[in-house]
Amino acid sequence: MIGLDAIAFSLAKTLASFLFGQILDSADISIDGAPSWYMKESRSEICSSSFEYGNLSSVDVAKEKSLLLLKKRVGDMLVLAVNENIKNASDSEKIFLESFLKDRGYEIFIIKNSFDKNIEYVKKYKVAFVRTCLDREKLLKFEEGKIEELKKKLTHKRANEAFEELNDEK
Repeated sequence: MIGLDAIAFSLAKTLASFLFGQILDSADISIDGAPSWYMKESRSEICSSSFEYGNLSSVDVAKEKSLLLLKKRVGDMLVLAVNENIKNASDSEKIFLESFLKDRGYEIFIIKNSFDKNIEYVKKYKVAFVRTCLDREKLLKFEEGKIEELKKKLTHKRANEAFEELNDEK
């Protein structure tokens, strides 16, 4: 169990590092016609920006694209964090890490907790800009809760397997 606790701690630490490290990695991008907030990173939130050409209905398309980009961005962070930790993991730790990636609770969490921080339609260029965000601390707390939940599930699975093995020996 010590190995599982260590890998869970390492995973949480790596996720936090990726989540908050992205603030430093963000670029300062300027696009003609784009609002000043477009593609800008926030210290307290993880955000994604998108645009869509067209009439005012393009705002809805840009909102959907921005949410999809946010889901992908969080998913990519999870994959990177797991890959960073799986290198030297034992078989049971690998199962734990892989189950972390398979959890669909992230998508639901992002849908429920993300918000459109900025929406702007520029008539001159007929383009809609949207920035969708998710609170970094809230996401980190959710990830830590998921790690604990998965640790418990794996511990119960191990216990059941041990009992089955004992019963098989009788």
